[in-house]
Amino acid sequence: MIHGSPYHIRDAEPNDARLMVHALRKEDRDEIMCLGLRPLRTLKKSYGRSFIRRSAFLGHDIAAMWGMGGGLLEEVGEPWLLTSAAVERKPIAFAKQMRAEIDEMLGLKPILRGYVAASYSRAIGLLKLMDFSIGPPEPFGQARALFCEYRIERAA
Repeated sequence: MIHGSPYHIRDAEPNDARLMVHALRKEDRDEIMCLGLRPLRTLKKSYGRSFIRRSAFLGHDIAAMWGMGGGLLEEVGEPWLLTSAAVERKPIAFAKQMRAEIDEMLGLKPILRGYVAASYSRAIGLLKLMDFSIGPPEPFGQARALFCEYRIERAA
């Protein structure tokens, strides 16, 4: 956790998934649903497959949940992040926290990779701010919605 951060960061607990789903930003919900998936089931699945799982609170409000999955013996980590409107109250502190989290993930896996809805401009903006490269939009999943791969590699 970053010293002086207004966010309270802790290891995520299973019940946090319900809190997060009820507070999801519209764009996060839309990103999940455009793949034909259900938000709570998807979040529980991401949580269950992750070896890093964290929740951020701003006061009493859940602001975000994130984690990283991927095979323990593989070089590629699969980070994920879901947010609520609470992150908009302290966006700079949130970005600093995300930078620290990504640095920690890169300490465990030399490559981080995932997919973001091509229409989710705020998420793409945060990924770019965190130095991820963003690929071109391509059909993704059973619904063939347009998603972009995001990727970052640990500096040599």
